[in-house]
Amino acid sequence: MAYTPEPDEGLVVVYFSYALVVQTFFFGAYTILILLSTRVLLKRGLQSGPAKALFYIGLGMYFLTMAHWAYSLADVFARQQMFIFPETIPYYSHVIDPYNLFNALILLNITASDGIVVWRSSVICSRDHRKFLLIPVAFLILTTFAVTGTIGLRIADLAAPGFSSGKGFVMLINILQVGGVGASLISNLSSTAVVGATAWRHRRDIQAAFQKQTNADRILMLLLESGLLYAISGITVIVSMLVHLPHGTLGDIYIPVNTQVAGAYAPIVLLLVRKQKSINDTDFLGSGSSTTPSSRNLNAHSPGQSRDAGSAIQFPVRPMRNSFDSGISSVLDVEFAQDVKANKFGDLEAGDPPA
Repeated sequence: MAYTPEPDEGLVVVYFSYALVVQTFFFGAYTILILLSTRVLLKRGLQSGPAKALFYIGLGMYFLTMAHWAYSLADVFARQQMFIFPETIPYYSHVIDPYNLFNALILLNITASDGIVVWRSSVICSRDHRKFLLIPVAFLILTTFAVTGTIGLRIADLAAPGFSSGKGFVMLINILQVGGVGASLISNLSSTAVVGATAWRHRRDIQAAFQKQTNADRILMLLLESGLLYAISGITVIVSMLVHLPHGTLGDIYIPVNTQVAGAYAPIVLLLVRKQKSINDTDFLGSGSSTTPSSRNLNAHSPGQSRDAGSAIQFPVRPMRNSFDSGISSVLDVEFAQDVKANKFGDLEAGDPPA
C-alpha cells in the first residue's frame, strides 16, 4: 500500500525549509569569520599551547557546524522528496532517523564556547575577583553534563529503536535541554559580570589619575559588550522555546542559529580586539610628542638635577598571568603597559620633573 502524506506534512516541510534558509545565511557569515580569524591566528603564530588549543577548538566547532548544516540540507531535501514522491520512504527513513542525534551533537558548540568565555574571564580578571569564577565554572560543568546526557540519550534511542517510547524519556530530554540552556546562560552572565568588574576597576584606577579613556579600557568594554550580546542570544533561546508555532516552537528554528553564534563568538571577539589594537597602535606610534618620548625630554637636565634622572624612570608592566596568545590576554597585557608608558611620557613632556 502506497504511503500518502498527511496535509500537515507539507507545513512541516515549509518550516524546515525556512529554518534551513536562516541557518544557511548565518553559516555563510560564520564561514567568513572563521577564515578571517584563522588568518589572524596563523599570522600571529601558533607557538604556544593556548594558541594552538584555541585554533584547533575553533576549527573543530566550525567543522561540526558544517556537518550539521550539510545534514540539515539533506534532511530538508529528503522531506521534500518524501512529500512529493511518497514511494521514496526507505531513503527518507535513513536520512530522518539521525536527525535528533545531530541536533544534540551540535550542542557541543555551546559547551566549547562557554568554556572559552570562562577561560577568557579567568585570564583577564583581577586576582581579588578570581573567587567569583567558581560560579561560571560550576554552571559550565552543569552545561557539560546536560549536553553529554542529551547526546547519550539520543545515541541510545538511535541504537535501540523504541527506547524513546518510555514514559520518562521525553521528560528527561526536556529537563536536560532546558537545564543546559539555563546553565549556559548563567555561566555566560556570571563570566561577563567578572569582566565587567575588571573593566570598571581599571577604568576607575586609570581615569582617576589621567582623566582619559585608554586602549585597555576600550578592549575591556569590547569584551563586556560582546559578552552581553552573547548572553542576549542565550536569553533569546529560552524565550523562543516558549513560543509555540503550528508545528513545534520558534526554538526549533533559532537553536541551530544560536549554536552557530556560539561557534562564531570567539572569532568575532578576536577580530574586534585585533582591529581595536591596530587602530590604537597607529595612534600611539604616530601621535608625535603627545605620547612618544624624545631624547631631549629624557636626557636634557638643568643645573641641580641629576644627570641620570631620566634613566631612573621605570615603566611598570602588568605581570602576565596565563599565556593566552589568542589575541585577547596578550593584547591587554601590552595595552596596560602602554597606558602607563603613554601617561608617563605625557607627564615628562608637560615639563614635570620625573619622580
